[in-house]
Amino acid sequence: MSSRSNLNGGDNRWLNNPRKERDKAALWRARLDVVWRDVKEDIELSIVSGYYREGGKAPSKDDIVSAYGVSEVTALKVLKMLEDDGIVEKIKGSKGRIVKLGVREMLGKYHQALMIRRLGDIINVAIRCGISKDTLIAYLVSSYDKRKSGGR
Repeated sequence: MSSRSNLNGGDNRWLNNPRKERDKAALWRARLDVVWRDVKEDIELSIVSGYYREGGKAPSKDDIVSAYGVSEVTALKVLKMLEDDGIVEKIKGSKGRIVKLGVREMLGKYHQALMIRRLGDIINVAIRCGISKDTLIAYLVSSYDKRKSGGR
């Protein structure tokens, strides 16, 4: 009898379980969704901050691969999402893209609302963990100061 069959009494059905394979695939898709969302949000915030200007050049696939260490497929997915959301548009006759006019203000409002929602989530977790309001505020101030000065 092989060592694998000894591990669970000779029952090897778990080795080729289609449900486990589907679950594994779903987990990878979820991880990629997080990567795509994070990179997309960072580019949007770069537009809000003025790093990428309205009417100016948007990041290229190669820029995204280099800056975020993601695959070319992921970079293209992010660019497609930005196009679909009306944030960037392709330049006709070129592989390049530009940031659409008028998106900076819209993205700023969107990200403020997103921050408020995420802050609500943080407050809920703090309450469940028994963290006092004063301690939470101290964490926020400390974290804000570190990031503002360039630290993590």
